[in-house]
Amino acid sequence: MKLNLLEKLLVTNPVRDYFLHTREAPRLFNTLPKISNGRYLELGCGNGTGALTALCHLKPGILVSLDIDPDMLTKARKKSSNPPQWATDTDVSRLHFVLSDSGHLPFPDQSFDAGFHFFLLDHLPDWRHVIVEIHRVLKNGGVYIFEDYLIPDSVILLNNVFGHVPIKRDELIQAFSDTGFIFDDLKYSTSNRHCFMRLRK
Repeated sequence: MKLNLLEKLLVTNPVRDYFLHTREAPRLFNTLPKISNGRYLELGCGNGTGALTALCHLKPGILVSLDIDPDMLTKARKKSSNPPQWATDTDVSRLHFVLSDSGHLPFPDQSFDAGFHFFLLDHLPDWRHVIVEIHRVLKNGGVYIFEDYLIPDSVILLNNVFGHVPIKRDELIQAFSDTGFIFDDLKYSTSNRHCFMRLRK
């Protein structure tokens, strides 16, 4: 599902960029294995900040970052071609942006060593199938990490205005388990419904 205009303004503003590349992304990447010449996958590239931060921290052989929205891919490609100062030493030749639906990944089975996303599943009505696709394209032993907000049905404003899909913690855990993932780490905050998972195929 594409972001609406208000969501795009929220996820591409400088304050959001700052917190993503200085706090959120490094914290997430510290839990990912750094694989020599590894192949990594990002679902939902946004404006490219997450991908550039991944290049800095993970030093991948290849990073494929995809999005369903051509506008976001344009922003991400523009940012990677003229990276901000904190990312000027990154090898952007290892970064490849792809236009694709996360529920129909255009890659063969077992293509990637690891993958990640930031706040994506709650935008996808077919999030269960996305989990199946993630499992399919990961190599055996591959790791997937992510952060999401699990917004309940009762938050009418978020669901109707921002297009968030209600996901319950237990049903998300069950979906990953049913797909065959093994849980390495799981954190969930009842106060703000923030969820972090680290999973292994």
